Amino acid sequence: PSDGSVWNNKAWALEHLSRWDEARAAYEKAIELGERQHAPANLEAIRDKV
Repeated sequence: PSDGSVWNNKAWALEHLSRWDEARAAYEKAIELGERQHAPANLEAIRDKV
């Protein structure tokens, strides 16, 4: 998908499945696509879990 919010939602789901590396990559993709409302903070919150 080319919508950053979709990637943020995917990352959130992966995070809640404890799939940290995949969640990190999805948050990074969300940010790359311009999602700035939630993805940056969410990515920061999982950095120590990756």
